[in-house]
Amino acid sequence: METLEIRKQLHDYIEIADERLLKLMYGMMVADKQDYEVPEWHKEIVQERIENYEKNPHGAVSLEEFKSRIEKMR
Repeated sequence: METLEIRKQLHDYIEIADERLLKLMYGMMVADKQDYEVPEWHKEIVQERIENYEKNPHGAVSLEEFKSRIEKMR
């Protein structure tokens, strides 16, 4: 389906959509337009973890080992 046809169908649908669906579509539109900024505290945590890994790279576990540990916890 071409973009123009999708736009037309969405426009037609919006005219008859109920409030719940309109709010859902509006929320998707707003989320798509937002610029997400990573908080400074999160950047600091990531940097700290990188530094810890660089100091002791053998202390890390592979993804497979991590998954195995999680499965054992269930």
